[in-house]
Amino acid sequence: MVKIRADLDGVVHVYSDGADAKVLKAGDEVPEGYVVGDHLLDEPAEPEGDGEPKAPAGNASRAAWAEYAAGLGLEVADDATRNDIRALTQTQG
Repeated sequence: MVKIRADLDGVVHVYSDGADAKVLKAGDEVPEGYVVGDHLLDEPAEPEGDGEPKAPAGNASRAAWAEYAAGLGLEVADDATRNDIRALTQTQG
């Protein structure tokens, strides 16, 4: 699970469709389904290679999801949103 970066000074209010807002501080885990900007996250650990690309966190950036989709050999439309790309990888991956 993704965590809020350790050097964050203060708190972050995170939101999810249909769920209550949460307040997170440095080191807290981001609950599944909540959206947080990449600039607030600790760097994910490097995947240990079995050759398969590792899916980014659900709240990762559009660019991260597009890169993952490309690694799966999928074509991503220029106007596709992050959630469109996530859905594409889940139906194809």
